[in-house]
Amino acid sequence: MATTHCERVFAVVDGHEDIGFSRVAHGRDFKMTVSQIREQESSSSVTQEEYAGECCSSLPDLKRGGVVMVFATLWASPIDVPPTVPKYNTPEEAHAQAAEQLEYYEALERSGDIEIVKSPGETGLPLPGSELDPRRRLKVVLLMEGADPIVSPSEPELDWWWSKGLRIIGTAWHRTRYSGGTGNPGPLTPLGVQLLPMMQQKGFILDISHMSEDSFWEALSVFKGPVIASHSNCRALLGGGDRHLSDDMIRALVQRDAVIGVVLYTKFICSPSDPDVIATGKPTRHCVYLRHLVKHIMHICKLAGNAMHVGIGSDIDGGFGKEDIPGELDTSADFQLIARELAQAGMCTEDIARVMGGNWINFLKKNLR
Repeated sequence: MATTHCERVFAVVDGHEDIGFSRVAHGRDFKMTVSQIREQESSSSVTQEEYAGECCSSLPDLKRGGVVMVFATLWASPIDVPPTVPKYNTPEEAHAQAAEQLEYYEALERSGDIEIVKSPGETGLPLPGSELDPRRRLKVVLLMEGADPIVSPSEPELDWWWSKGLRIIGTAWHRTRYSGGTGNPGPLTPLGVQLLPMMQQKGFILDISHMSEDSFWEALSVFKGPVIASHSNCRALLGGGDRHLSDDMIRALVQRDAVIGVVLYTKFICSPSDPDVIATGKPTRHCVYLRHLVKHIMHICKLAGNAMHVGIGSDIDGGFGKEDIPGELDTSADFQLIARELAQAGMCTEDIARVMGGNWINFLKKNLR
């Protein structure tokens, strides 16, 4: 990869943001600027911990950062998360949570702020030079994180979600009725084994982020459709942990022509034993920087043999805030700094464009139905 100076604005695709949940659980208005949301929350009686950290992303800030598309989640909060957010005990309650978030995305589309992408013809990038145009609509691909909102793996229910624009489903978060997940190891459940072929037949993309090791390998065997890891980092750089991808898992995803989105959460970028972290005791923005994130990107490129299987999956505002993103970043308006860091690491302009958004766009063009 030849060294180049990075001055241009790149079209950015973010493979994972919990926009709907932030609205429903925390009351954040996606159309406000981050500074407006922070000011509003600073005068609230709710603590930053209850907000899951200081806000980092919003529609105006994403546009300022050159973000042209986001994979926006439908995430229902299970019973074992903090009590300050809505949570579900039954599949019907999970469905209701996801449906409420879906209604928010539909309202944003009716108001002309976003466009829900449903087919490959709707994935095109803006014309060069218009990436920062505040008048353009943000393209949104709907992604279900944890499949519990699917009450039963039936054709009518999958047809309903498809008709609403859902195109990507991840079976896991922690353990779900469909799959083992983060901190809750185990294979696919009988419901999961039933769901995946139905997803494949309908045309859904499978997101393996949060799957446990057992469910990951079983899913790749059962599901023959397109797969991604919307927000996952490299286990080899973190000293272990079932939330992250082993080198063998990364190689398997590359063989399936997948794209892996790297996460901006500092605890998923550096381990507490990292030499740059030891002095402060834990990975925070005060010791974790974009150069550390780039190591994950370069590691995936090395295993793949090219730069065609990695992108951004920030998960920004997904249970963490400004205090837990790399130190150079304040909001999603700063995402172009990732491109600058990639250039400083020696990546050529063509490959930077792929990582910043091109790989996600190419994947969608090939795999959306």
